[in-house]
Amino acid sequence: MSEDAGLARFAVELYGRPGVGDACLLLQDRAGVNVVILLTAVWTAARSGARLTEADIGGLHAQVADWNAHVVQPLRSARRWLKTSDVPAAAERATRLRTEVKKLELDAELIELDMLEAAASDIGVADGHESTAAGTAERNGLAVLSFYSSRAARDDERQALLTIARSATSGVS
Repeated sequence: MSEDAGLARFAVELYGRPGVGDACLLLQDRAGVNVVILLTAVWTAARSGARLTEADIGGLHAQVADWNAHVVQPLRSARRWLKTSDVPAAAERATRLRTEVKKLELDAELIELDMLEAAASDIGVADGHESTAAGTAERNGLAVLSFYSSRAARDDERQALLTIARSATSGVS
């Protein structure tokens, strides 16, 4: 993956890689992680090697909190409800509506990524641990997980972060 790809392109490419989408959904559903912020934190590590703190994550969260709460989350909620609800009188139309809502949700997340790209360019510090890009990406992911969850990361959550970090930084030293 190109280090100089814009954040949205990076995130879409990364999410499509084997295991990454499932890993992101596990962290979103189990720990309440904002996947857009997680992908931003990983992008920062892959692009510049910058290590983010929980304060950095809090700043990113603040940048998009209203957008996420009033646009992304309601669209996600509607899409998930449509997926599990039974609308027998209009099943075909409901399926088409769910597809359209899913597209709108993705567009909303892409806008959120655009909102974060400039902010993420100016945060973080060089990782003084002489670590690999994957190690820094994993640490950034742990900072995101810690910001959104009050408990320690579970083994499957750590594995999910490792999957994302390694995939994001393959080919980056």
